[in-house]
Amino acid sequence: MLGMNLKSFISVFNAALLLSCGGNKNFLVPQKSEIVGLASMITLPTDTGRIDLTDFFIDVSRIDSVSKVEGLKLKLQPGKEYLHVDVVSKLQPLMELKVWVKDTTYSLIMRPSMQQRYRFEVKNITSAKKVQLAGDFNNWNPAATVLKQEGDVWVTEMPV
Repeated sequence: MLGMNLKSFISVFNAALLLSCGGNKNFLVPQKSEIVGLASMITLPTDTGRIDLTDFFIDVSRIDSVSKVEGLKLKLQPGKEYLHVDVVSKLQPLMELKVWVKDTTYSLIMRPSMQQRYRFEVKNITSAKKVQLAGDFNNWNPAATVLKQEGDVWVTEMPV
């Protein structure tokens, strides 16, 4: 009996919600969506990176602008294929990036990276002229992660 009352309540609630939306005559639905398929959540970089907008939009040249997001410095690159991202302060668990394409606003959901900065140190290598690190994190390219010498310790910081 309780289950049936809950189902009735949900049905009435949904109907009321739909009817309440009918009063806004300024709500425009685009004739054709500019989004490619089902847009997925964006995981942000730990510090600096870019979002490839061609992963989300059919024709990036139609993008007018993007919203500000607290904790991020965003810059739409020339050609609009990429959105440059700088993380400048602590981020919320979920954030909304609004992208304006002509007369329509599209919302992309973003989340902070789960990675954290890690200081990697190599000690007691006195004869080395250069120390490099390779692994999955840099496609096994040792030149991508060159450690810097600080006294008798070789160090680098990286997100892991």
